[in-house]
Amino acid sequence: LRGTPLHADALEGLRRWPALAAALERSGVPVHLRPGVTRVQPGGGVQVTPGEGSLHPPSVVRAARQGLEVVTAHVQALGPSGGGVRVRTDAGDWFAGQVVLAAGAWSGAFGVPVRAQQGQALLLRGAPGVGARYGPPARGFSRYALSRPDGLYVGATSRRSWATTPDAHA
Repeated sequence: LRGTPLHADALEGLRRWPALAAALERSGVPVHLRPGVTRVQPGGGVQVTPGEGSLHPPSVVRAARQGLEVVTAHVQALGPSGGGVRVRTDAGDWFAGQVVLAAGAWSGAFGVPVRAQQGQALLLRGAPGVGARYGPPARGFSRYALSRPDGLYVGATSRRSWATTPDAHA
């Protein structure tokens, strides 16, 4: 996000992840946060980039859901309400101090100027703990590989598309 209006916010989010990860892990579910990214350089060698990192998204979700009631509902609208946010859903209205909008390309339904981008990656599953043998996250050129508790995550492609199904050609 360097050079965009979101760069400062992205850096602030990265700065906050260690504390959030520690809080989430108090649930007993590890989120596998690892600081730094190891980049493979053209021509050989590696460079470690501080200020970046990786984690295991499914574990973050499991840790965050520990002890929480999950309500499934279709959000129809968001609006200000008494210093907070009114969330109108097909299951009734909810009120919150803050709301995290995590609808991806569908955030446009709430007035956020976004465009659809389809990305694809592979998760290569192996024996339990296989990811640990691959070492720290590595990225090189426009490709990357991240070791995770459930295998090796290899990526990726990206194209403008609303498609929600995998593209065999990519």
